Amino acid sequence: MTCSIYASNQLQRFTVNILSIMLLSLLCVSAAPVIVREDDDDSDDENSTQISFKAHSEQALAVLQAVVLSYGTHAATVRRDQTSLWIPAVIRRWTAFAWPTSGVYEACSAIHRLLDRDRIIGMQSYTGKRLTTVPPTHMKRIQNCILNNNVFLGYDVPLETRYGVVPTLNIKTEDMMLCGPGANHTYQLLLRPSILPFLPESVLDELFDYDAVWIQSQPDYTKTITTVIQIGYSAYQIISGNGDSWAKLMIGVYLIMSLLQITSQFILPLQQVAYSIRCTTDKFEEDEICNKCNPLPHPVVDGMTCQDHRKWLVTHHLQYLALRKCGMKKEEAFNLIHEMSPSDLFSQPSKQWRIFFTLVAPMLPLLLAIGAGYWRNSPVEAIVLTWIVLGIPASSLLVVYDPVFVNSWITASTIAGVILIPGTILVLAATILGFSKILH
Repeated sequence: MTCSIYASNQLQRFTVNILSIMLLSLLCVSAAPVIVREDDDDSDDENSTQISFKAHSEQALAVLQAVVLSYGTHAATVRRDQTSLWIPAVIRRWTAFAWPTSGVYEACSAIHRLLDRDRIIGMQSYTGKRLTTVPPTHMKRIQNCILNNNVFLGYDVPLETRYGVVPTLNIKTEDMMLCGPGANHTYQLLLRPSILPFLPESVLDELFDYDAVWIQSQPDYTKTITTVIQIGYSAYQIISGNGDSWAKLMIGVYLIMSLLQITSQFILPLQQVAYSIRCTTDKFEEDEICNKCNPLPHPVVDGMTCQDHRKWLVTHHLQYLALRKCGMKKEEAFNLIHEMSPSDLFSQPSKQWRIFFTLVAPMLPLLLAIGAGYWRNSPVEAIVLTWIVLGIPASSLLVVYDPVFVNSWITASTIAGVILIPGTILVLAATILGFSKILH
């Protein structure tokens, strides 16, 4: 077996996912304690205590069921990445827990990539032509691996900027689930499908000739079973269960988002491990594109403003470095990457579609809320409506941050404090108040 520490990383990933979901569940359940009412009347003390304990126990159980069987199961269905880093894993699961509609863009993007696979892979390129020469099963595995952004470049000399080595830019191989010839190198760099046609043929051959049998592409049936459990609980709770109709609306939203995630994973299955190819040249003279907003003489960058430089560095720099690592000359690599729009570079729907997904995702809960009943002037209604509306800016902010690169305490704490904790508080408050109806 040539996969890099496959067994240990598989166990590590499973542990990280379970611990992150348990952490979220315990955090939420702790907000719904069992309360026993004190009564000064000695004659009624025992009866009132028993009644209060039973009522609050039922409420706590209802909250626990919603947290674990609805919110928690949805967090378990989101599309994963190929790192075993625990900070990105927790951020990804917590995001699905607090703002489930934020996953609409990611799920729809996966479906889009499969439907637009011929253009993304470039069937007239060397990669596309090589795909037609391999067996159909093998071809599908490699195709899905490319479309899932699961092709990486292994290298040993860390990427540097003028500020020195940036840890978040250099993902360590030991923190990933990998196979392929590049798995023996120290660091990994993501290769977007859009730049694969421009890599040397000798590099691309490794994708077809080496260990490709380990590029497994199949649906995750564990997530399917989890979703079936969620469907059963949600159907019972919405139709027959106790609780406020707005709390039931939230359960329905989580169910719909889980079904979308599972559908996207059946259409474009994930890989058990990512695939890494070897770096052609690990040392090169890195050019400073923007040195304190004073560009070096260059036919392209001369006309760029300081703001354009920063935007370019954020969206394009890593793929520029990937081309340079594969031996492409700096001016050729820069001109090639600079001509690509972010949507083309990332093989995602255009910016207009991203805005559409972000704005339309909360519209479905608002339509479903007609059944819950508007203008009831209840606290639960106000909280759920706030949660739905705030899902728009929250989803917009979360699109900016790729969880794969969120591996620092500062960034993770900022995302948690600004986006995730407020969403969790709203979910908790609506759930607890929504099931307080059991007490009456």
